[in-house]
Amino acid sequence: MAKISTEDIDVVFKRALPQNDLETSQIINNLNGLVDRETLVSQLSFVRDAKETVNLALSEKNEADNAMNSAEIADQNEKVEE
Repeated sequence: MAKISTEDIDVVFKRALPQNDLETSQIINNLNGLVDRETLVSQLSFVRDAKETVNLALSEKNEADNAMNSAEIADQNEKVEE
């Protein structure tokens, strides 16, 4: 095994406090409507890009709304044909 000089070693310390995601999500729910979504989502420890996450959630909601509207229109058309 090769010897490593102590001058070649860099010590890096990171603070790694445990996160209580349940408590954070409860706080976010309590602040919903009072604080913008991007700020709320950015508080979650597992979210890297809050803006992208909010945009993705909005696009998924729009897709679901469009699918629901299409299904309702199809149901109405079936009732008219009967």
